Amino acid sequence: MLKTLSLVALLTAASLGTAAACQPTEPTKQLRREILAKYQAGQRDAGHRLLSRFDYASTWAAHDQVTVTAVFDSRAKGMTLYAERKPGVSSTGDMLIAIPPGTRFLPAQRGGDLPQELILARGEVILMGSYHSSETAVVPVLCSTYRRQGPQPGVKYTLSMAQPDSALDRVAQAVCSGSRAPQVSEAALAVWIASGSAPTPQSLGARRYLTFHEPRQAITPAHVEGAKAILKRAGLELSAFAFFKHLEQGTQATEPSEGEGQGEAEEPSQEPAPTGASS
Repeated sequence: MLKTLSLVALLTAASLGTAAACQPTEPTKQLRREILAKYQAGQRDAGHRLLSRFDYASTWAAHDQVTVTAVFDSRAKGMTLYAERKPGVSSTGDMLIAIPPGTRFLPAQRGGDLPQELILARGEVILMGSYHSSETAVVPVLCSTYRRQGPQPGVKYTLSMAQPDSALDRVAQAVCSGSRAPQVSEAALAVWIASGSAPTPQSLGARRYLTFHEPRQAITPAHVEGAKAILKRAGLELSAFAFFKHLEQGTQATEPSEGEGQGEAEEPSQEPAPTGASS
């Protein structure tokens, strides 16, 4: 009986030891914390310089040992990311995959009524321990424009990066910075303005617009000042955007009344975006 118990104890210890060995090492975990701290400080490039020191660590776009795919989960959760070791890559050793501010999610389907284009609302870093072939992470997202059909759960997306130093890229970094995420309605409006797809200020006061994710919140003229603060933190000149030109001129709303501004009406003609902006 004692021999049997001893054998069980040894096997249990061996199993636990193997499981522990499969977990990412403490140096890899520390690197993740440092990268996330850089993202929160608005220092994306500094974070990527840290990544360049390690052959197992890189952004999703530059990683030569891992592929990352995306599937929309729900408005409440966001986007599910699937990181997998590429065929032929050794299963031993840690992997670190950064999902940086400025990451965009484009619907994989082509033609027909495309669902929303989405943008990362908080930087993430995925860790993959030794002998793990894949890992997943769920990340929050914002819609890039208010006027497309929201995606259904299970819709596949491809990852892309906003044009470097474009208005959308800079706002994405600002939205992802700080120890706390910005107020959702203000962040959503800032992204719409940066992408050149915001409604006019007058429409914002006359119609109902809602944030993309649940619980869905109203976006109203009361959120303009908060959106301004995000754009300024991104180093952008407000005068470059059509939204603020309309605000100064008191332009009347010219948008159709149907659709309720909830991301379920047809795609309108976008207002001119500032030079270098990416929608």
